[in-house]
Amino acid sequence: MPVRRTGLAISKLLTLGAIFWGMIFHTPVKAGEVHGVQSGRWTLANSPYLVTGNVIIPSGMVLVIEPGVMVKFTGYFSFKVEGTLRALGSANQRIIFTSAKDSEFAEAERAETALPTANDWMGIEFTDSSDDEQSRVENCLLKYCRRPLTVKQAYPTLEGITISRSGATQVNLNGKAVSFQDGVERDYRLAWPMISRSAPDIARKAIDTALAFGEIKRDNFFDLHGNFETQFEFDNRDAEGRKSDIDVHRLNVISTFNFAERAFVLAEVGFGHGAEISSNGGQGFIALARSELHLKLREHHQLIIGKFLTPYGIYNLIHDNSPSYIFTRLPFALYERHVNASGQRERDFPKSLAGVQLNGAWPFLHGDLKYFLYAGNGKGAAPFEKDDNTNKAIGMRLLFAAKRERIKLGASFFRGKNGNDANTMQQIAAGDAELRLAGIKLQGEATMNEFDRLDAKGVFLGWQRRALGAYVQASLEAWGRVQPFARYDHYDPDIDFGKDAETGATVGFNVNVMKGVFLKMETHLLRGQAPGFIPYELFIASVAAGF
Repeated sequence: MPVRRTGLAISKLLTLGAIFWGMIFHTPVKAGEVHGVQSGRWTLANSPYLVTGNVIIPSGMVLVIEPGVMVKFTGYFSFKVEGTLRALGSANQRIIFTSAKDSEFAEAERAETALPTANDWMGIEFTDSSDDEQSRVENCLLKYCRRPLTVKQAYPTLEGITISRSGATQVNLNGKAVSFQDGVERDYRLAWPMISRSAPDIARKAIDTALAFGEIKRDNFFDLHGNFETQFEFDNRDAEGRKSDIDVHRLNVISTFNFAERAFVLAEVGFGHGAEISSNGGQGFIALARSELHLKLREHHQLIIGKFLTPYGIYNLIHDNSPSYIFTRLPFALYERHVNASGQRERDFPKSLAGVQLNGAWPFLHGDLKYFLYAGNGKGAAPFEKDDNTNKAIGMRLLFAAKRERIKLGASFFRGKNGNDANTMQQIAAGDAELRLAGIKLQGEATMNEFDRLDAKGVFLGWQRRALGAYVQASLEAWGRVQPFARYDHYDPDIDFGKDAETGATVGFNVNVMKGVFLKMETHLLRGQAPGFIPYELFIASVAAGF
């Protein structure tokens, strides 16, 4: 043991020395074509780097890639890491690994005529000799590659990775196939091995034997993650609000089971308000938020069957994942409950549906066009078991994301009879836009809704009530961990009759306390025109965490 520990210590010292030398006393690689053995630093000033052959970072060597660098592959070449790779992009300057044919990142003087394909380059591979403690790939985009990430008995840090237009639907992490959603950022956390690399080879041979005899299936992989949020609220509307509340708002656990190359099952269970179960009824709630079977039909197109989130607006697909949005309270113009024709309060569109959904994406202009088409039971007393009427709810969403997602434009539509509202027909449509410019993010949505109207006895009157809602929001992303924001909401439940609109002004900030943990504070000023509406202010502080 002393000899082994001494050897390990010397190895660590040599590795750290190589990293120190590579990071401090490096020589920037010249712009232009690169291939073969690489180390040193790839700088933003010399970007883009054109890969003309297989790239390898040998054991003991370090390659640092600066934020904003573009790495463009001119052929089906690999990027192999046997040493140390530190590709540390930022939220505003991602590192791009893509095809040289990718028109989104084309330079005017190097215009490509051929279209990129999902297999234009091979992908990034970490071998068992790569440095686990120092290798980090963060805030990077990988496009048009056959096998985006392959990790072989290694444990690099892989955070904020977005994979798009890939020839695969999964990444291979130490023998486990992990599914990803095209164009959606996620972390790929790797647990450190129970058996160290200095252990006898017999342990690794035992695992290989189990694989050979089918006791462990590489295609099967179970992934578990989720989010948490606790809120503190205080308002001056009435005596009840002045007491202030601490709400263990939610704990959502999401599990994914990949049982085939082209299929996986996703389930999300939500625990609300510190859910407790008892013989007296308990408190809070436990709900199955999603239960989805995903089937890949072809490249970038899939079928979803089961209970899924309704693709409507910017935030419904994000659902309860509060660490991923800047505020605590969603814009009430689209996402909170409003009074329906029967006098009940509910969302204008269903938060989730039981049915079938087809979605996918195509290259469009200098960006991507995503589509969502769906049909399901709609609203009702038991919407995930039966339909309250012969009508099937239908809907769609289109989303165009321009170059580097600086501009996003979306449109949503939903139509169906509401079983909770005397089977009245509702038809709603919304448009949304998002712009990122010089560290400022501007966002807005507007919705126009039409509902069948009932009289005081619940009898259908044969004409429609129209509602209009909208909000605009601005946030400052240039301050790093602290992001202030402001929002204005407006919702008029009946634009043809009376003055009954509600408005809200919100100011607040979001602090990234540490990785995956966010502190949010915001103040809402709420006003209404309806008779009897009491203007009030609401303060919310919350802590959200993603894991």
